Formats: sequence, structure tokens, C-alpha cells
Amino acid sequence: MRKLLQIFRDDNRISQIRFNIPTFSNEIQNLKLIFSKRHFNKRVILFYERHKFKPNKKVIEYYTNTRLESYSEMKIVNNKKITKTFSSKGIAFAKETIKYNSNGSIFSISNRVENMDGTTTKSKNIINQN
Repeated sequence: MRKLLQIFRDDNRISQIRFNIPTFSNEIQNLKLIFSKRHFNKRVILFYERHKFKPNKKVIEYYTNTRLESYSEMKIVNNKKITKTFSSKGIAFAKETIKYNSNGSIFSISNRVENMDGTTTKSKNIINQN
């Protein structure tokens, strides 16, 4: 269970106070009210996720206050879980592929991220070769 209140410090000074607000909805999750004077343009921010299910995929939308920032689409195909992340304008910028072995354990994780400077970062980790 998450703590209801988290305090973050920079240079031994409180820089952020985060309230994790419990939700009783399957659609709205990870609701956080954040007070920060160093890390964000606005001092008070509400973050949350909206979870939706569409045919053959799960969609998670990420909001700041009431503004959609990005969203992810996750689907399972054969022995792979593929998650693609998009900007609020629908531009894809990340893809994660998790492959499972015949036992259902994670075999490998591959990531691809399109960086803001136009470069691409790729990684692949072999987790379990059994």
C-alpha cells in the first residue's frame, strides 16, 4: 500500500509534498495532489491516470490537472506484451516489448525511445533463459 503523504527534500529542505489520494474507481487511478515550488511550473498539480479497455488492448491516459499529457496502449500478442506510448497529439515516442517463455516467466524486455533531440535509445535485456 502506498503512503498517503510523501515529503521530498532537496538540499535538506522540503521541495515537494505529495498526497496520494485513494480512489474507488477502476477507471481513475494513481491520483496525486502535488505541492512543489522547485520541480514544476505550477505550484499545485493534480496527476492521475484514466484506465480504459478497448477491443484487444488496454489504454492508460496520463493527465496533469485536466490536460492529457500522454497515453499508452498495451496489448498481448502470443507470448509478448507490447506497450506503445504516445504524446497527447498521437505521436508515438516509446515502445516496450516483454517476451514470456513457455512457463509464463519473463524472457526478455526490449525498449525503444524516441528522444526529444531526434535520437533513438534502444535496449534489450535477457532476463531468463530457461
